Amino acid sequence: MKLTAEERTWLAAVADALIPATGAMPAASQAAVLEYGLAKVLGSRADLEPKLRELITAGINKQPDEYLFELKRAKPSDFSLLAETIAGAYFQDERVRALLGYSGQQPKRIDQDEEIDPVLLDDVRKRGPIYRPTPPR
Repeated sequence: MKLTAEERTWLAAVADALIPATGAMPAASQAAVLEYGLAKVLGSRADLEPKLRELITAGINKQPDEYLFELKRAKPSDFSLLAETIAGAYFQDERVRALLGYSGQQPKRIDQDEEIDPVLLDDVRKRGPIYRPTPPR
């Protein structure tokens, strides 16, 4: 997402209002939210970009704290989109993940002798088989 210098400065202030520095945890702007995280989030969810652009345009001339308060009150779903996008970008930062002790999703091998609790499979069994047939080659 291309941002002007003014948009970048404003969005960094919004991000810091949402995720300020606390203890050992960096503020959002210190965690490469705009430099790296936002591109990573939008790389996975390109459909968010038009709405994010709309929110930036609507708020650029407002104080970040006031805009967030107003947005949360008037349009909670837009506030959620903005907050969750910034949070998603924040957690892309390796330092943030390291401080949280989160190394990312890791494959977990299931021992073939390990039994799966049958109660966990009840809903799947009740649902019955669902699949899409593969097309013939």
